[in-house]
Amino acid sequence: MIVFLGHALQMDQKNLPYLNYWKRKTILNQKIVVPTIEYWVDANGHPLEKYLFDKLLESKSILDFGAGDKKIKDKLNDLHFQGSYFSLDFGNEHDYDFKNLVEIDRKFETILMLDVIEHMPLEEGLSLSLQLLDKLDDCGELIIQTPNAKCVRNHLGSDMTHLQLYNVKDLYAYFKALNYIVEAKRIVFKKRNFCLINSFYNLLSKILITRILGLDFADNILLVIKKSNL
Repeated sequence: MIVFLGHALQMDQKNLPYLNYWKRKTILNQKIVVPTIEYWVDANGHPLEKYLFDKLLESKSILDFGAGDKKIKDKLNDLHFQGSYFSLDFGNEHDYDFKNLVEIDRKFETILMLDVIEHMPLEEGLSLSLQLLDKLDDCGELIIQTPNAKCVRNHLGSDMTHLQLYNVKDLYAYFKALNYIVEAKRIVFKKRNFCLINSFYNLLSKILITRILGLDFADNILLVIKKSNL
């Protein structure tokens, strides 16, 4: 049973990819602008980090789903986070507050799902996203980061545990069709300091990738999904 928008939908997982299919097609026919944001592979304090932690530091309660090595918690502690942080993961390499969603009987202001859904089949990834949205309080946000399916670099080949990649506009339309408020960004991996000649070649490669190949140079995508007041 998946609950969202105040209604209970009895739906087989295998049908979730086709939920609101034609409504999504209508949304996709509209102009969807997805700006880029930088992640510096050689330096901290990059724009993506600032964007995320500005949000997290204002949150009263955070669930880090797929917490891994809990580096998010370490960074929050360094920044003197005043809210409550909870971790959930299935591994045994670190201590987590929860091992399974069924253990959770509360709501959160922010739920992080960073680098998680690409490790699941499509149906399971969508099902998990909807279950996490149901764990948000009325003003809550679900933040998803995952590899970009349109990236010129093949992220299925970069990790044997990657099972499913997502096109940012498809994922945007999926949640918009469910009447959520969605903000989307494309994450560009780069070095902080490019010399002039590298910047020139970088510009040429972007033109080649986007205009000739019809692909994307952004490695990851980010979605911030909020409940609508409507």
